[in-house]
Amino acid sequence: MELKQCRRRLDEIDEQIVELLNERMKVCEKVAEAKLSRGRAVYDPDREAQKLEAVGAMAETPEKSVFIQAIFSKIMETSRQLQQQLIDERGSE
Repeated sequence: MELKQCRRRLDEIDEQIVELLNERMKVCEKVAEAKLSRGRAVYDPDREAQKLEAVGAMAETPEKSVFIQAIFSKIMETSRQLQQQLIDERGSE
């Protein structure tokens, strides 16, 4: 595959990733609402550890597992930030 083709394919994949991240953030908003109504903390270290282990196991190779876990760690961090922001906004209403 030539560089131009690779870049075009990466652009397509990036578009799909953004669509999925938008969908994920919508679900995170619902999670924040559930946590707020139940008085639960945003951060659940056990859940995150389990999730990182699970996504790492989905990698094609053990070497890629480290990178996938790093990406998901950042995704979960930003998801927590979104949830906390929503909880703070709704909690002060």
